[in-house]
Amino acid sequence: MTENNHSKLNTALDQLKKGEPVIIRDDLSTGKTSALAACGCGIKADLVNRILRLSGGINYVTLTRQRAEAFLIPDMPALKGQKNAARAALVSVEAREGVTTGISASDRARTISVLAEREPNPRKIVKPGHIFPLLVKDGGVLVKSALPEAAYDLVKAASNCRVAFFVELLNRAGDLMSVDEQEQLSKQEGIPMVAISDIIRYRLEHEKLVERVAEARLPTDLAGELKSYVYRSKLHEGEHLALVKGEIKPGQTVLARVQPEFTFGDVFGGDTPPTRWQLENALKLIGQSESGVLVYLRRTALGELRKQVSDWQQEFSKKPAAMMREYGLGAQILRDLGVEKIDLLTTSAKKLTGINTFGIEIINQTTLSRTHLN
Repeated sequence: MTENNHSKLNTALDQLKKGEPVIIRDDLSTGKTSALAACGCGIKADLVNRILRLSGGINYVTLTRQRAEAFLIPDMPALKGQKNAARAALVSVEAREGVTTGISASDRARTISVLAEREPNPRKIVKPGHIFPLLVKDGGVLVKSALPEAAYDLVKAASNCRVAFFVELLNRAGDLMSVDEQEQLSKQEGIPMVAISDIIRYRLEHEKLVERVAEARLPTDLAGELKSYVYRSKLHEGEHLALVKGEIKPGQTVLARVQPEFTFGDVFGGDTPPTRWQLENALKLIGQSESGVLVYLRRTALGELRKQVSDWQQEFSKKPAAMMREYGLGAQILRDLGVEKIDLLTTSAKKLTGINTFGIEIINQTTLSRTHLN
């Protein structure tokens, strides 16, 4: 994260702590949606009123599955012909007491505050109502890069509150605000704006998401004897592998490769994507170096193999959010191994700078090619 973006995010966290709203911009999707968000705990009517006046969208509240079940709030029934909704919506709710029609800012603030109470009490709400809860994925933006998860993570980081109130930003025509309109609103109202990518980076920088669980010596054909380390992810049930050649010394530049699993390519070969020869290539170069590390990131999510089959049939590519998460997890494993500076083995001619924000300095980039295998 750049110094400027880091400053913006800290400003946003300070605003949320003070009970003020922030603008969250989705810079990772094609829709370029944005929202005004605030902490749900003890939210005041004047803040709800301000957010509604500036936004014009639907009133959403983020809930984890555990909290939703504690409140006995069921999923919203799917519309006819609708199979996969973009957002996991729950049945709308209202506070049972302390409200009139449920429409006023004070009534909505009351309902949001009830949903944000430390101990959920299903007797305090009725269904349906004027507040629309959305389920957020466990792991937040590190699992799903979307506005609900971003609002939840940001509020949690600022105040340890488990409920965020957010409303998507619409312009006077009722359309989603453009980036220019979002920036104009931010300046006019003095509301800090942060991007989802900044929240992802913040979490990767500030949270330890992997732990070392096993290690052993591993003889290999291409790189000789290596040390293998297994890391367990705190976000998923999967485990990741690090193969280390030689001794990692403080301040030393280490040859390194971070590569996500792609089962079909890794095991059976092929050129779309050419992951098998990339792995073999990286191992051979690491074996020839004084010290080196190959970080192999497992992908264990349900449906991953099905997704790989789909990707195999078209040009293989990764979304920016997925790449960022992979670099972040890889950097955390490298840091745990004592790596500070790397000569990055990459298939891209582009200079990669994002990993620097995760505490690893890229000294050089070495391009992988098939010729290294000969």
